[in-house]
Amino acid sequence: MPEYYRVILYLFLGAMTQPSFSSFGYYFLLDEVEVSKFMYSMLTVVAYFCLLIGSQMFNKCFIDTEYRRLIIIDALITIVFAPIQFVFVCRWNLAWGISAMDFVFFLDMVDEIISQCFIFLPMSVIFAKITPRHIEATSFAMLAGISNFRITMRSWIGSAVNDLFVGVSQEDLTDYWKLITVAFICSFIPLFFLHLIPSKA
Repeated sequence: MPEYYRVILYLFLGAMTQPSFSSFGYYFLLDEVEVSKFMYSMLTVVAYFCLLIGSQMFNKCFIDTEYRRLIIIDALITIVFAPIQFVFVCRWNLAWGISAMDFVFFLDMVDEIISQCFIFLPMSVIFAKITPRHIEATSFAMLAGISNFRITMRSWIGSAVNDLFVGVSQEDLTDYWKLITVAFICSFIPLFFLHLIPSKA
C-alpha cells in the first residue's frame, strides 16, 4: 500500500528535520529554575492526567476532523504559545511576578493535551487504518516502532545541532534560548511533507 510507505517516509523526514532538545530542558528545569526532583516527578503525574483530558477532547471534538488539518492546527497553536515559552526561558516571568512553577505546570499541561489531541491520537488512527489485512500485528508494530525510534533520532540530531552550532552544556545554559528558537523554527518543516499523510478519503 502506497499510504503505508508514505507514512513511514513522513516519520523519517520529520525526525531528520525536527531536532529535540528535551534533555537540555531537563537540566534547565533542575539547575536554572531549581525545580526539585519530587516536583519534576509530579509533572510526570500531571502529564498522564492531561493525556486523559486530551483523549476525551479528541473523541468529542476532533475524531471526524481531517488528519492533515489537525497537524496544521497543532502548528498554529505552536505559533500562539511560542512567546510564552520564550518568556519562561528568558525568566521574564519573574519580573512580572509570575512564579516559575505556575509557568511550568501551565506549559506542561497545554503541551501534553495538544500533543495527544493533534499528534499522537491522529497518527495512531492513521496507523490502524493503513495497516494491511492479514499482517496487522507486524505492520502496526513496525509503524509504532518507527514512531518511537523517531523520538530517539530527534534527540540525537538535537545533540548534534547543539554541539556543532550552539554549545549549551549542563554547566552553562545561557544560550538555551537559542535551542528553543531552533526547535520552534524546525517545528514547521514537517508541514512541507504533509501531503504524505493520507486523507480520510
